[in-house]
Amino acid sequence: CRIQPYAAVKDLLYAEDFYWLQKHALTEPELTIIDAGAFNGDTMTSLFQAYGRSIKRYYAFEPMPHIYPQLLQTAANFSDITDITCVNAALYNQNVLMPFHKGVPRSSKLSANGDTLVQCRKLDDFAIEVTGKACLKMDIEGDEMAALAGAAEFIRTYRPHLALCLY
Repeated sequence: CRIQPYAAVKDLLYAEDFYWLQKHALTEPELTIIDAGAFNGDTMTSLFQAYGRSIKRYYAFEPMPHIYPQLLQTAANFSDITDITCVNAALYNQNVLMPFHKGVPRSSKLSANGDTLVQCRKLDDFAIEVTGKACLKMDIEGDEMAALAGAAEFIRTYRPHLALCLY
């Protein structure tokens, strides 16, 4: 896990190689990606461009009901390369419906003032099949700590590479 000060990475925001900082930073021949906050598949596209057929399994979690169809379309572009599972839910520390604020697309988040209910799930309750090295990416607008708590057993078991946004 690399922790970089904001000043060191601010120019990389939304860049193609943001989450693992440079192409081919992951050297394992087989990868399983868990993408929390998958949005419309932008990170999926970047990772497939960088790692291609090394990605053996891809799990994409996106709670926004109006964005989820776009994620499914992006996933269809790579379904001939690997096994992709898309889930219309947020990763969290419990399995519950929670209010969600649909803000500007990149600032939507769980919020008591939310206008939409979304399904929240613990990663530990999913039947994740890991092939090769696990990689866990979370960009979930400040709920990373709660989602990590819901992934504690997964992290202990697989010791994944982590790419976490810290707010």
